[in-house]
Amino acid sequence: LGECRSWFSLRVDKDMCALLGAGEKETIIYEMELLASCIAMDAWAPKLMASFPVLFGDNDSVRFALIRGTGMGKVASTTMQLHLENEVAFNTHVWFARVPTEANIADIPSRFASHPLLLDSLESSSCAFDSLMKFLDKIKQVRNELIEKGEQFHLDAP
Repeated sequence: LGECRSWFSLRVDKDMCALLGAGEKETIIYEMELLASCIAMDAWAPKLMASFPVLFGDNDSVRFALIRGTGMGKVASTTMQLHLENEVAFNTHVWFARVPTEANIADIPSRFASHPLLLDSLESSSCAFDSLMKFLDKIKQVRNELIEKGEQFHLDAP
């Protein structure tokens, strides 16, 4: 059996959501869940260096993107590019597995709820926030480059 080694919970504001595509598409759940997985891998990369961690998720589209190494849409593609660079830099070999939504402990901190397995001493939200900002900065950079070229940013997204 595994044990919780660290966890985080982050709030995103309207500007962050807009950068991810809110207002331009019906939902940004795919982008948010992909970003959460990639933030976890980035924030915890030093702890996971040269290891074979298992990342559990309940969103099949996100799991398939992580397995393929490509995301659908510009936001997801940019997120995946940064994630893959990180995975290579830390020599991490991740296995992506499915967990039923009802058993997904990651949903608890995403709702800002508490759980006996999520000890306060294991919280790493400040480190995760730094990772979030790194991903959002990269997404903003790519968006601005595309806009300068006259291209649209939020195309081909699910």
